[in-house]
Amino acid sequence: RIISDCADSFIKYADYLLTRCNERGLLAIGLGDWCHVGRGASDYIAPLEFTDSAFAMDTTAKCAFLLEQIGRTEDAARLKDISNGFRSALRSHLYDFDTSTAAGGCQTTQAMSVFFNILEESEKPAAVKKLVEMINEKGDHFDVGVLGARVIFYVLSQFGYTDLAIKMIKGPDFPSYGYWIENGATSLWEGFSEGKLVASRNHHFWGHISGWFTEYLAGLKVNPSAADINTADIAPHFA
Repeated sequence: RIISDCADSFIKYADYLLTRCNERGLLAIGLGDWCHVGRGASDYIAPLEFTDSAFAMDTTAKCAFLLEQIGRTEDAARLKDISNGFRSALRSHLYDFDTSTAAGGCQTTQAMSVFFNILEESEKPAAVKKLVEMINEKGDHFDVGVLGARVIFYVLSQFGYTDLAIKMIKGPDFPSYGYWIENGATSLWEGFSEGKLVASRNHHFWGHISGWFTEYLAGLKVNPSAADINTADIAPHFA
């Protein structure tokens, strides 16, 4: 019933996104990789075309899946076509297959390319290798904003780098969640600023690691195949 109530809104939103695409079939209308570590809120590295288009691709694919569940197959097929259009545009214009590097040459776009399946499975290992190189160049620290933070730890764990993810999270040097704790944090803060407190110290911007803790450390994945809500995989990672 919830899906049925929202179905028409899914379609209207997808149609709206198409009206905002540029000549390359890409979007650049949102806030971007906000609160990049060590920078001002809107001073980020990842190209807005990439982050907006990747999220639009993912959103329309999920809406297509939901429409299929209520039998609206024609609408589902159209939204899937829209999602595939964003994917094709991202692959054509914002990924260098010769170097396995996403536009911007940054951790955010590199991780998003893998997480959102912009890449084929066979293309992902080279992209992850490049991502790990980027992390190593930063002294095994993350160098992302809130959008990159949503995906980077998941990607690392999916390709066997959970221990590196833990090192990045624990710190305790800047930037890391451990750095927050070293500086008195008892909650999630709005951002990472070296040597000074941030304005908001009760903020969920950087809270997506909660899901990573559940899925990749505790290893609890509910309905992993999106086929039966009564199923779960239990596979803890002993880091």
